[in-house]
Amino acid sequence: MHQPIFADVVWSHWKALLWTANAAWWASELWIFARDRRRVSGVNADRFSRATILAAIAVSVALANVCAARFPAARLANGDIGAVRFTAGIALMWLGIGLRQWAVATLGRLFRTSVVVQDDHRLITHGLYRRIRNPSYTGVLITVLGQGLIMGNWLSLLVLVGGVTASLAWRMHVEAEALRGRFGEAYDAYVRTSWAIVPWLW
Repeated sequence: MHQPIFADVVWSHWKALLWTANAAWWASELWIFARDRRRVSGVNADRFSRATILAAIAVSVALANVCAARFPAARLANGDIGAVRFTAGIALMWLGIGLRQWAVATLGRLFRTSVVVQDDHRLITHGLYRRIRNPSYTGVLITVLGQGLIMGNWLSLLVLVGGVTASLAWRMHVEAEALRGRFGEAYDAYVRTSWAIVPWLW
């Protein structure tokens, strides 16, 4: 028997919240990508990391939906607990979206969806970037975590978070090499006093 992807107890009552959060997520990302239409002068050091992230998100979301539909035994609790989980997932999605937008605003014109070391590049170490070197990616992970909780399947959650985290790890490695090549010891000093993406963990 086919099992619904989302827990019935929350889907029937709060599907508008889910669609709104998803629409906000994609609208937010489209706006961020639209900013790249502005031309900048610099060195492209992306090494296909942007394409890797986009592919990882697309594949992870697709596989997560398959897991939710095909492996009902991995479903998380429904009922009142499912309602709490759904609410937490929606809240995490909005938190992640907001954090990513805040990080983009802090970098301003220096933020690009591909890795570009601009001619007048500066090392930003204030605001959100004081303790976390990649807060926009932290926002992505929080959003994906929320999406996984909403799906209500631990395999889906694992696939989503694991797939996206792997692609972000490659992206952070590429960015770190580019910034280290540009700023040298100043970047290494920044690394010693900050976290890559999750405080006290990574």
